[in-house]
Order: sequence, then C-alpha cells, then structure tokens
Amino acid sequence: MNPLREIITNGLGTSCFFYKFDGYALKIERWNSPTLIEEKLHERELVALEMIQGFDWAPKVLGVMKKARAILMKDAGERLTIHNMPSDAIDQITRIYDDLESIKLRHDDVRMHEFVVDSDGKITLCDWGWCSMWVDKVGGERDPSLGGHEGVSTKLKPLHCSKTKEEIIEIITNPDKYYDTIDWRK
Repeated sequence: MNPLREIITNGLGTSCFFYKFDGYALKIERWNSPTLIEEKLHERELVALEMIQGFDWAPKVLGVMKKARAILMKDAGERLTIHNMPSDAIDQITRIYDDLESIKLRHDDVRMHEFVVDSDGKITLCDWGWCSMWVDKVGGERDPSLGGHEGVSTKLKPLHCSKTKEEIIEIITNPDKYYDTIDWRK
C-alpha cells in the first residue's frame, strides 16, 4: 500500500503519511526532532479528537495505536477545492468555528487544505496536532494544558498562521484573489 500523500514539515523533521483504503484513512506520524516530540503533537491531536467526536463535522476515529503514533479514521473525503465545494460551505465552516468556540478549543493551524469534503457535501476539519485550549482570562490566554492534558508545551508556534473564520470565508468567496498563495483551487 502506497501513501496517498506525505507531508514533510520544513526543517522540523516530521513526516505524516496518509493512507486511504476501503472507506478508511490511516494517519501515521514520524518525527526525528526532539522539539516536536516534546511538543507531544500526537497526544495533543488525540485529546482534541476525543473532545470533538460529538460533532458531525469531526473526523471519526475508529482506532488508535499510541506507540506507533497512528490513528485509524473513517475516510472523510477529499480536500476541499473550488470544484467540490458544497453550496452551504460557508454555513458549515461557520458552524465548525462556532462549535469550537463553544468548547474553547482552537485548531491553531487552519488552512484550506485542512478541510475535506465527502461525496454528500459534508465538510470535515482535520489535522489537530497544533490545537490548544483557551481559558476565560483577560486577552483569551492560551492554556498549554489542553484541558488537563499535562505537559503540552507551547514553545513552537504552527509554521503557518491559522486562518480565522472570516479569512476562510473570504478565501471561499474570492478564490481568484488568493490563487497565488493557496493551492486549494486545483
């Protein structure tokens, strides 16, 4: 079985392999960077996925192999593009952001290719390794514990700025304006 895609993050020594087969998706993470291992990205993603399983837009986790840093999920579809975008995409994405706000969870790495859409037009937000919790303090301070998950460091910031709900809606409604910086038009 060959990986559907491999993502290697610039210079940080991480590789994620995504395999799709028979309605399933398998994500396997490999790091050779002590800094990324310290960040506990896999553990952070597992906590976030557990927190969002009640939402219909969440990736559906079927199994986890912690030592192998692997997550088996139901296949959520293909990357969202202007060619497969459902007519209610803005409503779905707004609901995702509103649901996350209701549980004080931030994805912290939202980019267009983190959204996937299935054949029925349902949008899912994927890839939760950089997420964080926000607490009710002045300024919405970041809570590195991720809701009680001990030891999640905040030394590293995501490599890409996370997009706000308004920025994602702007990209969706004006795709030609962003063609040179966003690869999601393909």
